[in-house]
Amino acid sequence: MTDEKPLETLPETIVEGEAYARLEAHDVRMRSSAIGSAAVNDLETDMSAVGGVSADGSASIDMSAVGGIAAKGDVTVERGLIGGVAAGGNVSLGTGLADAVLAAGDVHAETLGAGAVAARSVTIGTGWVGVVASPKANIAEDVKIVLDPKGAAWLGIAFGVAFGLVYAVTRAFTGGCCEE
Repeated sequence: MTDEKPLETLPETIVEGEAYARLEAHDVRMRSSAIGSAAVNDLETDMSAVGGVSADGSASIDMSAVGGIAAKGDVTVERGLIGGVAAGGNVSLGTGLADAVLAAGDVHAETLGAGAVAARSVTIGTGWVGVVASPKANIAEDVKIVLDPKGAAWLGIAFGVAFGLVYAVTRAFTGGCCEE
């Protein structure tokens, strides 16, 4: 990177042991580094931390922590912590924790801990998930799902009834709304 060319024109940027607040480049391979935000075509990380990633292509995360990933292509995570993933392609998680995973394609996870997963199809080997939203889910027996679709529907009905009752009681005791 001692070259005078702007970073965007470099075909591949290798970041090792460095820290950047913001990085814009075509293809980025980073190891033992930290980046606040990255706008890239493709990203590969190894033992690194990234606040947020916007990728026009794919992202491959290994032994790294990422606040959020928005990728038009596939996302692969091996031993990673991810705040959230939004992928235009497939998402593959070897061992990982993610707050939310949203994929236009398929999600395949060997060992996963996630708040919510939504995709065309979802396969989970072991772990736990808060909510799974998918027309085709292949979930192993030992995977703990906190809220299945039927449970989510009942929860929605319960909240609707509870808020309806609160509204009715409030109107009854206040004599209507906003009277002066």
